[in-house]
Amino acid sequence: VVSFYYYVRNHMDHRLHRFVEGGKLSIYDFVTQVDDGDVNNCQIRWISGVDGTEDEMLEGALANIENHFSFVGVLERFDESLVVLQQLNDWSVPYYWKQNVTRRRPVQDVLDTRTIEAIRERNVGDEQLYEKMLVRLNGQLSSIEDWESKLKRLQRVNAWVQTPGLRRVARWVSGAW
Repeated sequence: VVSFYYYVRNHMDHRLHRFVEGGKLSIYDFVTQVDDGDVNNCQIRWISGVDGTEDEMLEGALANIENHFSFVGVLERFDESLVVLQQLNDWSVPYYWKQNVTRRRPVQDVLDTRTIEAIRERNVGDEQLYEKMLVRLNGQLSSIEDWESKLKRLQRVNAWVQTPGLRRVARWVSGAW
């Protein structure tokens, strides 16, 4: 939700921009005053394809994940998620570099308690989905032999790729030119 707020704020062509333009609404106000599905349980709404009650959307999202998704990762455990994908797809060590990162946005630690609670209250279904996917990811990791060493290797490769001059070499090697 915080990332979405800053995305909307930085994109004048977004349909919700008029609400946050020039800092008209704080994150708290955005969450509590903007009645839009993208601010309230957006993940379960999108994944379920349903615009219903929180329970209906969560149930639909879980069913769609079970029936139609080969994998669900967790952003805060991105590298661990890649280790699972690596195992599922028999990849060599995957690497990545960050793109499309929102600048000038506070980290969650600097948000006031009132704002964090407002976000949580309006996104209970998304939080439940997140917890279920976290348990699922942990189960997938535990089934991978020596996943911790695979994670460390992936992190070493990605630390190398993040070096600005080496990014170009990595793109060339991967054929991503």
